[in-house]
Amino acid sequence: MNKRSDQLALELGHQISTADDDFQVADSNRDAVAWIGRWPAWPARGLVVHGPAGSGKSHLLAVWQ
Repeated sequence: MNKRSDQLALELGHQISTADDDFQVADSNRDAVAWIGRWPAWPARGLVVHGPAGSGKSHLLAVWQ
């Protein structure tokens, strides 16, 4: 078996968007989105959103801004 790949990797580039319409609500982030939507009626003055790198925390913050 030949392990060499004949597939070419193309540098097409892309633009990262933090627009509201580009944020995907899923089961994994539904609670965070719901809490953001409750502002300013939070039970405390702040909210901590945590998750692994690349999970959408900064995108959610940009949507909230």
